[in-house]
Amino acid sequence: MMKMDVISKFVGDQLSRWTLACNNFRALKNMKIKTMDIGGLQVKLQFNPARMISSAAKLTKEDIAARKCFLCRENRPSEQIMIKFEGRKGKKYHILVNPYPIFPDHLVIAMATHTEQSIWKRYVDMLDLAKKYQKYTFFYNGPRSGASAPDHHHFQGAPQELIPLEMDVDRCLTMKDPVLEQVASLQDAELYHYRRFTTGVFVVRSDTAKSAAKLFYRLRDCADIPEGEKEPLINLFSYYKDGEFRSIVVFRSRHRSHHYFSDGPDHLTMSPGCADMGGVFIVPVQKEFETITQELLSEMVA
Repeated sequence: MMKMDVISKFVGDQLSRWTLACNNFRALKNMKIKTMDIGGLQVKLQFNPARMISSAAKLTKEDIAARKCFLCRENRPSEQIMIKFEGRKGKKYHILVNPYPIFPDHLVIAMATHTEQSIWKRYVDMLDLAKKYQKYTFFYNGPRSGASAPDHHHFQGAPQELIPLEMDVDRCLTMKDPVLEQVASLQDAELYHYRRFTTGVFVVRSDTAKSAAKLFYRLRDCADIPEGEKEPLINLFSYYKDGEFRSIVVFRSRHRSHHYFSDGPDHLTMSPGCADMGGVFIVPVQKEFETITQELLSEMVA
């Protein structure tokens, strides 16, 4: 059985026994979608009111401490099932269905133990997931870059070729488009700067996970770490395609843009995470979905 079939069967089994998740996945089929050009990338806007739980999540240390962790096994709904995955050096993960999906077959891959969100020493686990479950893209929101559970380490996953940034990067690699400018190499790994959409987008490609990890961590070490944080503000996508590992790294300057805090007509109830920074913008408020402009969206990701 192909690994993709394992995931598809798992998602089907989960939705057959969890009404909340089933209803939210069914609602995806009727989501309102529109497109815009942002910085040369054709992006999608998805009106998804169920995602308000993430967009408006309270993420101060006090708020997080006051709630139960919804990724810890003892706090999950009784209907939620899992697939086990073992990372490097004995790290254990639980593959779960995301009950508030953005994509078909949307997954959450949560560490089995309650450990804070961090990509340090876990990037290779992400690559191993991509190698094991090919045709899937796995992504990581930094603790201050869209993660709604910054207190519990997790990745997410979705089928490949649903994220506009990923698809354009693949096209650029195939066509050798100068939009991708090679800036470094290390053994069998190469690093590119992607010159569309927003600043701070880089691409790592490599034949081996070891070289990809070396280059990724060198890149990470070049980025600024905000005061009080342990890593740069980052969104990360990793997948395995055409016999190689590919990662897209998006460095950003802030968690939520000024639009989130505005009381004026430029207010946007959007907390960009990997989906948004990959070109699938989640808009949980209908009025904002109807009135949002190219200019506002461009400002939000600048």
